Amino acid sequence: MRILPFLACLVTVGQLFLSSNVFAQYANGPGVGVSANYGNTAAPLVRGGLGTDSISQTSETYTITALDGLQFRIVGELETATEVRVAGDGSVTLPYVGTVKLAGKTVSEARQYLYELYDKDWYVNPQIDLLVVSYSQRRVQVLGRVGRQGPVVFPPEEKMTLITAISYAGGWDPQGLSRKTDVTVTRKEGGVDKVYTIDVTKSGKDFDLKDGDTIFVPERIF
Repeated sequence: MRILPFLACLVTVGQLFLSSNVFAQYANGPGVGVSANYGNTAAPLVRGGLGTDSISQTSETYTITALDGLQFRIVGELETATEVRVAGDGSVTLPYVGTVKLAGKTVSEARQYLYELYDKDWYVNPQIDLLVVSYSQRRVQVLGRVGRQGPVVFPPEEKMTLITAISYAGGWDPQGLSRKTDVTVTRKEGGVDKVYTIDVTKSGKDFDLKDGDTIFVPERIF
């Protein structure tokens, strides 16, 4: 008969625990308190608008490319920040200055370029804020004597080089049949396929790839 007081004590403790969690959830205001996902204490930041994988800090040396999502604003102004997608021709349309080409410029270069445009006709010493909030997908094809043939997608901001693409494709052929001295890269230039032949043992690490390139690693005869 002594079990009943013990169970009552457990119920009371449980009620106190639940009450403390509810209080913690609302003490910080709506939507701030305890996360429903108890396995993840830091919920990911999700930004609206262009919103794919949002990046709060962008490398100043990242080169803007077509289909990147950008956030632009003039710091201190009352206007809402503008989010735009870089068009296929590398241009974006911004308030007042209209259509400008940013693809091919680093984030730092683009910010300086926009500063000069706005400072010239619209603002006195404007403070320009420019962020990349979503990245275009950069993909190459790796074929031939590699570990895994197929498409290779490069992570955001990572430089695309031939040796990196081969590494992502599983490396050289596990049977040692890769001919490293005659790797070809086929690229569309002006609507025409241009083929580069690279000796990876000498210059492959420094050969920069472009989105859409096709890499072929031939078979070693002997």
